[in-house]
Amino acid sequence: MCPKAIRDRFFAEDLGEETVVYNTASREARSLNSAASFVWRQCDGRTPISEIGNRVSQRFEVSEGSEIAALAIQDLTEAGMLESVSSETVLGKSVSRRELIGRLAVAGVILPIVSAAAQTKPPKKHTSFVPKRAKSGGNDF
Repeated sequence: MCPKAIRDRFFAEDLGEETVVYNTASREARSLNSAASFVWRQCDGRTPISEIGNRVSQRFEVSEGSEIAALAIQDLTEAGMLESVSSETVLGKSVSRRELIGRLAVAGVILPIVSAAAQTKPPKKHTSFVPKRAKSGGNDF
């Protein structure tokens, strides 16, 4: 299974360790921590989940890369950022999400986080904050 990110309706901006992703269709913003952001960028439709897990292990220097990738892929799919991927395909039938999160938390591993913000309206146009008198040569300062 090779998950594929839906990028045509998303605008992403890196802010330090996090990435803020704005969905232009639903007007929702989501914040991805470094693990979730890394996984989302790996989902090109050609890279298998197992390889994404290997890359996560290398990038974050953890042995639980496959589990981190699986959680991130599930969260990203639920957020509408990936083409539909079955939970069973990602996590496997024998492991529950709750069990996996508990195991990773005990190990002190960075968990992928995809958090939603409230719906926002895009700005109508650029607004200048320069006072009118300053624009015409007056001194407002």
